[in-house]
Amino acid sequence: MVGSFEPRTTPSKSGDRIKNQKASTILGSVHYHEIDSSTTVKQLCAHGDWSEVQIVTPEWLTFVKGWVPNEVLRGIERTGSGIRVYVESDFIWDDDTSKFKLQIIAAANRIAQNQAGCANLDTGTVSLSPSRSKPGDPVFFITCSRSGTPFNVWFRPSDVGNLN
Repeated sequence: MVGSFEPRTTPSKSGDRIKNQKASTILGSVHYHEIDSSTTVKQLCAHGDWSEVQIVTPEWLTFVKGWVPNEVLRGIERTGSGIRVYVESDFIWDDDTSKFKLQIIAAANRIAQNQAGCANLDTGTVSLSPSRSKPGDPVFFITCSRSGTPFNVWFRPSDVGNLN
């Protein structure tokens, strides 16, 4: 996904957006479903410059289907063993993490390939650890899920060559 987009009921920017009924009820105002870099979608069909997609992750939104312009979609590269290859646009960067983009991307890919239960990382959770970091020695974490139980994997930018 490139950027974010609110899926439509028809293949047109003027099509109705798909209402997020649960959020709208809880928050007391109209909210719409949105797909972004933290969302994985499956392409169901294509019509001109549009594709009908279904959310695959996060799992609690798999019922959401809608139309998006092809320009907001991007393919996901996989290794020979089928593990996803993470790229810069998969992450949400802040002042702490953006200084270490290359190391964080490399660490995330190494973790996804080598850490049991981490083939699908929650890239939106990459953060600097306030309790484990020291001046000049940043420590980051990313969340994985093994059998539905989330856990953090901790790493230093200097560990990229040493992650197993």
